[in-house]
Amino acid sequence: MTEQNNAKNENYNENNDNTTNAIVEDSKSNWRVSKFDEEDTTIYSAKNLMILDDEPGEPTEYLHSINRYWNRRYEFWPNFDEGIVTDTVGLFSVTPWQSAIHIAASLDQYYPNDSSIIIDACCGVGGNTTAFAACIQDSFVIGIDTSAIRIVCAKKNSKVCKVDQATDFVKGDVIKFLNTQHNSARFVFCSPPWGGPGYTVESLSDFPFDIESLSKAVSKACVNNEMRLILFLPREFDPEKAKIIAPHGTKFAMIDVFEKNKKKRLIGRCFLYGLKNHNK
Repeated sequence: MTEQNNAKNENYNENNDNTTNAIVEDSKSNWRVSKFDEEDTTIYSAKNLMILDDEPGEPTEYLHSINRYWNRRYEFWPNFDEGIVTDTVGLFSVTPWQSAIHIAASLDQYYPNDSSIIIDACCGVGGNTTAFAACIQDSFVIGIDTSAIRIVCAKKNSKVCKVDQATDFVKGDVIKFLNTQHNSARFVFCSPPWGGPGYTVESLSDFPFDIESLSKAVSKACVNNEMRLILFLPREFDPEKAKIIAPHGTKFAMIDVFEKNKKKRLIGRCFLYGLKNHNK
């Protein structure tokens, strides 16, 4: 697997942004990003429990909302206390671990096993990326995100989950990255942030990128130039709206994703694209 992955991934390594630095001390989590990264750099971990109380300038209702997600951290990461780290957005945008495993297993069955490379287009702090690597044998998963701090978290979390040898992370624009790939990816998974306060995804135009440009880039990057794209969206998202971008003559499938707890609540749906109708 290692030789195959190295050969297939030569061209993306040169695009990897190495400007992000992280310092992790045993007594606390202390993170630093490059000067150009102007974003919230608050990091939460089992060793850094100063959660929300000292957040300057945030309305009380926002802090209470984030606390709800903090209280569910073991649903998101059962091994949270082993060194998992996350920023604020990562608290509410990460997929619960058991749900992420369900997604990975379902996609592994659906798409042909004709490449080891899987791309997570909005990897955040690495929930789905690590689940793909843990669940899909001989896979090599590349996580992309525009946030330097979340890339740092994702790298750390992949190591905690013992899949760091099967993952890599790139800070940058996912469409630009996909356009550097050629007929190499098994599929591209995309879950733009939608799970917390301030995020609304009701139509394809609410994405943080142009969906048509993404679709074209996915087609270029995937095996057989098929648009093997998976969109993981809120349960309220209209499937008819999602179906609009399905290429003519290809399958359009849907997977319901539930919380794997006592409530078994539907949290979202994966919309699957790209396979030709004659494929089985």
